[in-house]
Amino acid sequence: EKYSEVRVTEIDTIQDALIEINILGDMLGVKDKSRSLIQTITNLLDQKPDTTPLSVAYLIWKDPWMTVGKDTYIHDVLQEFNLVNVFGDQLRYPKISFQKLASKNPDLILLSSEPYPFKEKHLAEMQKNFPVSKIQLVNGEWFSWYGSRMIKAFEWLNGWRSSL
Repeated sequence: EKYSEVRVTEIDTIQDALIEINILGDMLGVKDKSRSLIQTITNLLDQKPDTTPLSVAYLIWKDPWMTVGKDTYIHDVLQEFNLVNVFGDQLRYPKISFQKLASKNPDLILLSSEPYPFKEKHLAEMQKNFPVSKIQLVNGEWFSWYGSRMIKAFEWLNGWRSSL
């Protein structure tokens, strides 16, 4: 008889992801590869540019509009790169209104490519409604997919954050 094991993870921070990579490396007999991955990710975090904090709203859904709270991996990535989540006083994935977003007056509004596929037309709509905020489409993978994808994500974030 064949048995398979299922491992369920709950990753809310970059640190959680690094710990889980280490555990999985041990479980799967690839310790050296997991340690190397962790080192590469840690090095990229050490290379973060020195930046001025910017207030940010990170939108993940439309109709209803939804964002991220303080107990999410996305929030932790934002914080790590000196992007202050204006909805960081809430939990999980709160629904918000345009009025609520306007009251927060963020420097930056990020429209994620996932789970809702925000496009240029949404960017234009947001820019009309929030003329003072910088609006940007971003690849949702860079903020929400942990594991080996953290390398490409943090390489991109280091360069992008330098340009803001």
